[in-house]
Amino acid sequence: MPLSEKINVLLCKLIPSAIKHFFIALRNTPSLVIFIIISFFSIEYVGWYQSGHSGMIVGGVGCLGMVIFAMVIWTFTQNFKPPEPEIKRQKLGLITLLFYFLFLILCACYWHFGWKTQLPYPLNNLFLGSAELTSKLFVALRGILIGFLIPFILFRLFKYRSNDMGICIHFWWLGLLLMCIFSCAEFVSAFVSSGTARLNKGFLFDFVDMFFTVGFVEEFYFRGLLQPHLEAISKNKLNGVVIMAILFGLWHFPANVAMFGAKPLVVIAGCLGGPAIFGLLMGYLYLRTRSIAPGSLFHAWYNTMVFV
Repeated sequence: MPLSEKINVLLCKLIPSAIKHFFIALRNTPSLVIFIIISFFSIEYVGWYQSGHSGMIVGGVGCLGMVIFAMVIWTFTQNFKPPEPEIKRQKLGLITLLFYFLFLILCACYWHFGWKTQLPYPLNNLFLGSAELTSKLFVALRGILIGFLIPFILFRLFKYRSNDMGICIHFWWLGLLLMCIFSCAEFVSAFVSSGTARLNKGFLFDFVDMFFTVGFVEEFYFRGLLQPHLEAISKNKLNGVVIMAILFGLWHFPANVAMFGAKPLVVIAGCLGGPAIFGLLMGYLYLRTRSIAPGSLFHAWYNTMVFV
């Protein structure tokens, strides 16, 4: 197919179909509409708190970006019928996951306000005295143990297969595509705002670090385990995705307290804004692919570009 014909198909067929699908989803899922509105105003409120003026542009860009990425995901998965995970012990699994969520919140509180991430001094020598490398290694091992190994072993005991938990490499390339699109948007934004755009030194190491400490473990727990159980109790699967996104946002509660202090409205808005919107996007990606591979890659890259 010639390039001009491919562009014509994209502009005249795929994009209109993606837009139509989005509005159908809004019509059939009122909770999604309410969620997007709350997230928009949450982002705006946090922007107002941080800078003293309206964050409407930031809120609009955040929500619009989510919509565009969702349309890209739908475009490349429209002809794929994702396999449904087999939920063997629905009530027990959901109760277990919700209690484990509370445990993760407590762990996050200790990580932000109590536990040190620095290994004992003698062990630093094993890593050439690099406190930063040692600290990141400890955080990665801690995250893999608590965020992946413990729940993985537990649900294997419940007779769950790896595929039921999203552990497969399907659509890994879609994660790379989302990474490229987001990188282009970030570079253009940085160049327009400051006249220059470049990656930080050591960004590949930061990406690997984010993959193991954030991307993989959070995608496994929130999307691979929690989301299918929430979908199972919802008539509309998107309702399950919305609930998961709210819980994912609340997972950032300790981090927001550490960032904003004891300011309840700002902390809650910080949870229901950017993190929840991102959780919704990652949940939709998992709903369309039933694989945590693309989400793990994009999640790690997003955190590397935005926070490192």
